[in-house]
Amino acid sequence: MAEAAFQRRFHRPRSYRHPQTSSVDHTHRLLAAILRRRRAVTMTFLAQLLGVNRTNLSIQYQDAKRLLDLHRILVTPIPGSPARTLEQLHARTTPAETRR
Repeated sequence: MAEAAFQRRFHRPRSYRHPQTSSVDHTHRLLAAILRRRRAVTMTFLAQLLGVNRTNLSIQYQDAKRLLDLHRILVTPIPGSPARTLEQLHARTTPAETRR
């Protein structure tokens, strides 16, 4: 799906790596969508972790979100506010019984 959308927009295969349109690969795009749906991290923090522009990540998140919806993959959110630092992310994603 993402490859077809890229070729529709730019009329060339993905082998051409434009920094603003293909800076996040499919794996990281899906990871971003899952973490965002889990409410595990903010989009700004996730963009910093991946080393991309927040706006670019938001656009690519929409593609991955459509893919998750297409396959009816449900992701339940984690209660509480999204993480803004690495320490908060670690605390939110580590099971309570292993934290000490």
